[in-house]
Amino acid sequence: MIRVAWPVANDPSWVAGLNYFRNLLLALLDNPLNTIEPVILGDKQSLPAAFQNQPSIPYFPALTGSKLSPIRVWDKLLRTAGTRGGLLSRHLEQHDIQALFPFGPLGRRSRVPVISWIPDFQHRHLPHFFSSKELRARNRQHSAMASDSQLIVVSSHVARQDFLKFHPGYEHKVRVLQFAASLPPDLDPATSESVLKKYDIREPYFHVPNQLWAHKNHSVIVEALAILKQRKQAPLVVSTGRIQDVRNSDYASSLIKKTKELRLESHFRFLGLIPFDDLCIIQRNAIALINPSLFEGWNTAVEEAKAMGKQIILSNIPVHKEQDPARATFFSPDNPEELAEALLRSAASFNLQEEEKAKLVAKKAHRVTFNSFATNYENIVKDAIK
Repeated sequence: MIRVAWPVANDPSWVAGLNYFRNLLLALLDNPLNTIEPVILGDKQSLPAAFQNQPSIPYFPALTGSKLSPIRVWDKLLRTAGTRGGLLSRHLEQHDIQALFPFGPLGRRSRVPVISWIPDFQHRHLPHFFSSKELRARNRQHSAMASDSQLIVVSSHVARQDFLKFHPGYEHKVRVLQFAASLPPDLDPATSESVLKKYDIREPYFHVPNQLWAHKNHSVIVEALAILKQRKQAPLVVSTGRIQDVRNSDYASSLIKKTKELRLESHFRFLGLIPFDDLCIIQRNAIALINPSLFEGWNTAVEEAKAMGKQIILSNIPVHKEQDPARATFFSPDNPEELAEALLRSAASFNLQEEEKAKLVAKKAHRVTFNSFATNYENIVKDAIK
C-alpha cells in the first residue's frame, strides 16, 4: 500500500474541505482494488467524526506548536533555505509516508513529494469578494505550489484552463480530479417525517445546500420568490449551511433583512448548519436542489444531486455545465425571472414515481463515478511518487 499523509483540520468553517476528504476516504474504502492507504496527520480526538469513526485509518502526530513557536519557525526557515523539506519532511519520512496531500510545497529537495490542491480561482474572477491582502496571499501561495510542488490537483477542466492561464509553464504538473459525492443512505419514511417535523417543514419545498456567502448568490432566490409572491405562486425554499461569511460579515444579516422586508419569511427559511444525516434527508425529500452560485471550483451539492438522481436548478456557469447533471435546469445567475420560471416548472413536473426511477438509474451510475474518483486519485499519487 502507498501511504499518503492527509492533514485534515477539524475546522467548522471549512465544510467544503471536510466533505472533500470525507468523500475521497469513502471512495477509497469502497474500491476493492485500492492501493492507497490514507494516514491522517493529527490527533484522532481532534478530527471530524467522519474520520474518528473509521477504525481502519491510521494516524500519526503532526508537528505541534503555534506558527510562532520555535519548532514551527525553525521548520519554515529550513524549508525556505532549500533543505530536504524541513522538519515536517523528516517527520513524514520517519513514519514511512510516501506522499503528502494536499499541502503547500515542502521545498524542492524534499524526499516526500507534495501534491497540492487548488480548489478554484475565484479570487481571480471575483476579486471584489477578497481583500487586497487575501489576493496577494493566494497569488503567492499558488505560485509557490506551481513552482515547488510535484503535482497540482484541480477539480475541473475549467480550473485547469485557469491554472494554465495564470501559471504558464507548469502544464506538466497539473492534474484534474473531478470529485464525486458519497451516496447518502436510504432512510425509512418515519425517520424522514421526524426530521422534517423537527425543522417545521410541512409542505413541498426546494433546498439550497450552500453556505450563506456572497458569491453563492442567495439574493437571486429572494428576488425570484418576490416575483412569485406577487403572482401568489411562491414555494418554500429551505436553506442550509453556515450563515456567517468570513469575508463579508454584513451579507447574511442584510439578506435576511431583505427577506423580512419583502415578507418572504414563510417562503425562505434559513436553517443554518445542521447535522449531516438531517441534511441528507432534507435533500432527498426536496422537489429539487438549487445552486445559484456565481463561481465554483466543482460543487459538492451538484455531485450529491447526481448521486441521488434529484432535479437541480443551476446557474449556467462553466463548471456547472462541465458537471452536467442529468436532471439539471440552467438559468442565468443574474436573472431572477428565469429562476422563478424554473421553480414553477420544476414544481409542476414533480412526480414521485419518476423520482424513484431516477434514483435507481442514478444509483447504478454512481457506482462507476465513485470508483473512478478513487482510481483517478490513485493514479495521481502514483504519478507523483514515480
